[in-house]
Amino acid sequence: MTTNVPGPRTTLYGLGRELREMLPYVPIADRVRIGVAIFSYRDDLTFGLTGDYDTAPDLQALADGIAGSLDELVERSAAGSTRHPET
Repeated sequence: MTTNVPGPRTTLYGLGRELREMLPYVPIADRVRIGVAIFSYRDDLTFGLTGDYDTAPDLQALADGIAGSLDELVERSAAGSTRHPET
C-alpha cells in the first residue's frame, strides 16, 4: 500500500513548542505486507516504509530505490533537465 498525505505548509505548535517533523506510518494488517507513506510538512517530504520482513525480506532494496530515485529527481530538477535518459 502507498499513500500520500499533504500536510500543512505552516509550522504547527503543541503546548507552545514547535513541531519540527512528522514521521508517517502505515500499519501492517490483514494481507498488506509493505506500506509506503509520503507526508509533507512545511517544505519537506518524509517517507515512511513499514514492512513484514518475514514475507518481504528485501525492504532495504525498496528503501534504497526510493532514496536513489529522489536523489535523481532533485539532481535533474536542479539542472533544469526535462530530457528522458537514453536507454
